[in-house]
Amino acid sequence: MDAKVYSVSKVYFHINKSNPPQLVVNAHGQVNSSCWSNGRLIPWMYVNKPADGVQDYDFVATAPHGKVLWLVSPIAGDGAVMLEDWMKGIRVHASSNKSEVMLDDASASVESRTISTIGIPQPSTLSMEGGGGEVPVPFFTFRSGPRSEIGITETVGYSNEMSFNEAFQDALKNLPPDSGGYPDQLKSYTVTSISAEFGGFAGFHRLRVAIRGAGGML
Repeated sequence: MDAKVYSVSKVYFHINKSNPPQLVVNAHGQVNSSCWSNGRLIPWMYVNKPADGVQDYDFVATAPHGKVLWLVSPIAGDGAVMLEDWMKGIRVHASSNKSEVMLDDASASVESRTISTIGIPQPSTLSMEGGGGEVPVPFFTFRSGPRSEIGITETVGYSNEMSFNEAFQDALKNLPPDSGGYPDQLKSYTVTSISAEFGGFAGFHRLRVAIRGAGGML
């Protein structure tokens, strides 16, 4: 099922000098859980051209089925329309906000080869009771705030099945052994990036999750 993404954070565009010219739009935003896919921009269709000269888009994606991890995750989407004479700007709508850029805004104009680049996600802090191992999704809690730099360790995990949960657990296993602590110690982990690797000599097709970990409260 398709639905609007939670929020939109940045909008870029590129004008293809074709005949007729094409307006290609790229948006970066966030969804509220893992496993969303197929982000894209759906242009609004008008009976009469908008008085403000702004072309609207809905930022939608395919919602997940089954169990998910409840954390803010990045998503990107593209959309294209023929460039009309009346078009002066772009407005992208998500479920919680909207973002607008004008076509004379040089900072929002990008080369066509970079139009689909996915930005680095905003870090989300995961707090987990206990000392590691597989933890059911309902036991995850999320919070934000100042983070201590004491004892920070960074590591990455992979999933050949493109599963966030599997890659996250793999990253946890790559953390160094616990050097101490106490039975009820709260351990916190920050997801610093989510990306995918494809191709190469090894024929990669895997999800990559990078985390930062620290003992005690972050």
